[in-house]
Amino acid sequence: MSDDPKIAAVVTAIERAVLAAVQPLHARLQTVETAAAGLTPAAPVPGPVGPPGPPGADGAGVDKVAVEYDGERGVTFTVKRGGTTVDTFAYTLPLMIYRGVHVPGRLYERGDCVTADGSVFHCNADTTTAPGNAAGAWTLAVKRGKDAR
Repeated sequence: MSDDPKIAAVVTAIERAVLAAVQPLHARLQTVETAAAGLTPAAPVPGPVGPPGPPGADGAGVDKVAVEYDGERGVTFTVKRGGTTVDTFAYTLPLMIYRGVHVPGRLYERGDCVTADGSVFHCNADTTTAPGNAAGAWTLAVKRGKDAR
C-alpha cells in the first residue's frame, strides 16, 4: 500500500463503501442457503406413455467405403449404407508435384514445383506469376549451379 496518507484514505473509503454495498447481498445469500439446506429434491414424475414411433435406423454400420484418387492431390471418400450414400469427404493432400519448365500465364497451385532459369521453385500459393516476380508465391528450392569449365 502507498505511504501517501491521501491515497491510503481513499483506499480505505472505497473499501468501506464496497463492504457496505455487499453486506445486504451477503446476508440474503446466507438466508437462502439456510432455507435450501432443509429442502429435499422432488422425485421426477413420469408423464403419460405416448404412441409408438417408427422403427429407427439399424446402428451406425457401414456397408462400403469407396476411395477415389484423382491422380494428383485429391482423394474422395464415399461412405454408403444400404445402397444409400451416407457421407462424402474430399481431401486435398499437401503433395509436391513437379510440373516441368515454367510456362508463363499458366495457373500453378500450391505444392507445384517448376524449373525456371535453371533453378527449381516451389509454389506457395495459387498463382499465374513467374517465379521470382511474386513476393511469397514462390520459394527457391534448388539454386542453379555454375557452368563447368
